[in-house]
Amino acid sequence: MYGADRFGAEPDVLDNVQVVVQYESGAVATQMSCMYCTGLNELEVGVIGTEGWLVSNTGSRDVLRIFQREVGEQELEVFELPDDIRRRSHSGSVYLEHLAFSDSIRNGTVPMVGAEEGWWSTVLGLAAEQAVREGRIVSLSEFSR
Repeated sequence: MYGADRFGAEPDVLDNVQVVVQYESGAVATQMSCMYCTGLNELEVGVIGTEGWLVSNTGSRDVLRIFQREVGEQELEVFELPDDIRRRSHSGSVYLEHLAFSDSIRNGTVPMVGAEEGWWSTVLGLAAEQAVREGRIVSLSEFSR
């Protein structure tokens, strides 16, 4: 849906992917992304772990819900963003990141995310794209610093 008619050139990024990451510890992470859905007003992002899970919804009700495995389907906590923040870019998430980054510069505090996390995030995306292009499993050890 987002091709030359919208951008003036064909995009060179994957717009519909599922990435599975298996860590040395045995933990597994899965990410699914679809970049070409138009008119979609509700998105859900979740993280599932051995002790419980988090679910974040954006759209008409921006909320983060926390569950604990032993408790079952009962929500332990619900966090809602105030409307003035929620209406900002990406339901306020970019705004909050900018505030935290500004704070770390002004006050010399440790950033929420540092260069190490940024490097791994970039490498993970590059490895996923390489796996699709080459049709094989790609190890992060193939990337050097």
